[in-house]
Amino acid sequence: MNRTSAGKLQRFIRKWMLVFATSGNGNIEFADFEKACRSLGFEMDCMHSFQTKYPGENVFRASFLSEIINSIHDVQFLGTAIFSYWRYLTHWHEGALPDDASTWFAIAFGRLSELANSPHEKEEKSSMDKELQGQSCDDFASNGGNERESFSRGKPEERRCIAAEETQLASPLRTMKHYRFVKRITIAGVRYREDRARVMAMMKPGEVLYLVREGNNCYDDHAIRVDFPEGQKLGYVPRQENSDLAEQMDRGVIFVGIITSLRRHESWVEADIYERLHVPFPDFAGFTLRTSGFFAWETRCSIFPGSRRFVHKTRNPYDGVIHCVDFTFAPAWWEKAMKLIQRCNFPAWESEYIKPGVCDGTQWNITIRRRHAKSLKISGSNAYPEEWGILNDLIERCLDMHEVKGNGRIYLELPSESRKNRARKISR
Repeated sequence: MNRTSAGKLQRFIRKWMLVFATSGNGNIEFADFEKACRSLGFEMDCMHSFQTKYPGENVFRASFLSEIINSIHDVQFLGTAIFSYWRYLTHWHEGALPDDASTWFAIAFGRLSELANSPHEKEEKSSMDKELQGQSCDDFASNGGNERESFSRGKPEERRCIAAEETQLASPLRTMKHYRFVKRITIAGVRYREDRARVMAMMKPGEVLYLVREGNNCYDDHAIRVDFPEGQKLGYVPRQENSDLAEQMDRGVIFVGIITSLRRHESWVEADIYERLHVPFPDFAGFTLRTSGFFAWETRCSIFPGSRRFVHKTRNPYDGVIHCVDFTFAPAWWEKAMKLIQRCNFPAWESEYIKPGVCDGTQWNITIRRRHAKSLKISGSNAYPEEWGILNDLIERCLDMHEVKGNGRIYLELPSESRKNRARKISR
């Protein structure tokens, strides 16, 4: 495959892998997919070549594809299968799409991406496997095993492991001033997942991961789980490398991970770990948070440090009734609230957090007031800063009237009443 064709194939994979992933098991009748396939020489053969190679098997099942996917080394063969299965689903299949259709395409595109990264997909596969099993890349060996040391000193990452199936990409957080590189790890437990083929197919270098402390893990007191941004578990930080991170996380330090390289056929994932740096915020003067969503309750929450006041209003989207909580903190509990507010690390937040490909869900915006500077205005849609859980914990604890000591009331604002009689006290 020449360089021009290889680049065209890479662009095809990047575009359509994302399109199929975001569509799930919904509508996959894409107008220009057929043209894109034919431009690469992929043929629509009604899955004939696939069924000929695997006679008697249900080649349309994702479970079967995951079993044989690593034995496929021919880009043309796999691309033809993807094109043919898509054509079958959009032209001849009746009813809803199969439940595992999105998984089938994820596995197939993942393997196609691996093959596209190999200079000679079929001819060099055997020698590449032997090299991977026998040793690390030559550059690592020639450096005396000090690759991590040179990385931690900030030297440029110019080496490339010839045997690796995916190019190592620079982490997107590396240039951000509110993160500090800590170490590079190989994520443990991925190869033991039953759905590892689907998971590996969906991942790509540069993807953000979150580290979650599992203090109640019965096998390891220092267990740290590695999650996708949506909350699904990927694996764990290796036992031999988690003790120092666990101690810091117990003190409130936040860590994130960035996938640097993958070997899909080995279920091997390497990631860089970064510490989220805390930025002092001495001129905090309050905030107002608004959240809403598709057929969701609209919420507005405000804290006013000058009067130690907390106001929380939630509007029912069906009847318009607004549920209100309004109280003043007792001095002792206000000190606790301020510690949580400082841990929210507002100055380190980006101006916008957007998860592409999701049209509805939860939208939010927050205005953070400062005494001696312009207010910070931050918004998001289905994506959140690392400290979002701390902010939610603060609000939940404030709403727990049994815990917070102070004076206040809970009441309803009814849309049919006049403003003068709108507030109706129902407790306290």
